[in-house]
Amino acid sequence: MKSIAIFSVIIIAFGLSFSKHISIIMYPLSAVLFYVYLPVLYASSRRNVLQHKKEKEVFNIKFYPMELSLWLACTCFLAFVMSHLLADLLFHQLEHLYHFTYFLILMGLAGAVFCELDANRLHLLSKKIDYRLQGRFLSFEIFFIIFLFFAMNH
Repeated sequence: MKSIAIFSVIIIAFGLSFSKHISIIMYPLSAVLFYVYLPVLYASSRRNVLQHKKEKEVFNIKFYPMELSLWLACTCFLAFVMSHLLADLLFHQLEHLYHFTYFLILMGLAGAVFCELDANRLHLLSKKIDYRLQGRFLSFEIFFIIFLFFAMNH
């Protein structure tokens, strides 16, 4: 009887420590996926318009809806995970970060609009690089909005 209790305590402790290690690994992995993979997914959504006949157009911007919806779902999930961690880490400084977060949201919108102008009219960079930068800007927009939500309601 005593060995079963010790065995169950060891298994529960191992399970809890394993889950803690997974959560510690989850945050940097989320950040890497957010920064590297999501802009590529957004750029492929914008570039695949040339190969697919069923493109959609909103505000004169063409995109492929399946990949764009996958980008949006992944962005919201990873932004939720990272902003939750950031709100927990910066709990005492959240009031000071409100205005800075608004500034970052405005700068991200300006960057996304500039990338769209460059892809359509200016042609300073290739469309692949423009769409990747635009995807990164828009991903960070969603991240800042979700972080602002956490900061206000934490």
